[in-house]
Amino acid sequence: MTVGTGMAASAVQVASLASALSQLLGRPVIDKTGIKGYYDFKFVFSREGIPNNAPAPPPPAGPAAGLDASDPMPSIFTAIQERLGLKLDSSKGPVEVLLIDSVSRPTEN
Repeated sequence: MTVGTGMAASAVQVASLASALSQLLGRPVIDKTGIKGYYDFKFVFSREGIPNNAPAPPPPAGPAAGLDASDPMPSIFTAIQERLGLKLDSSKGPVEVLLIDSVSRPTEN
């Protein structure tokens, strides 16, 4: 049996979905769709390929909660593509980095 989870939301922008996926996957997810507006979505997926320390989103309520546990769960990448028509592509790009040159204890006053 594959342990799965899901995501569901109402009236969210694609950029908000990208932000939630960034937290779940532990790496930046950038919205390059250009899609505007607010959308409802619901999908389930396996935890395969998701870092163990990633926060688990709450399981979906309603019809998606009644899934047969013996059904194979798709990966999050497959679920997003099949249910939402979006694709997560891995690529290289600029990221913000904080560089600390040195650290010292404060002096006594």
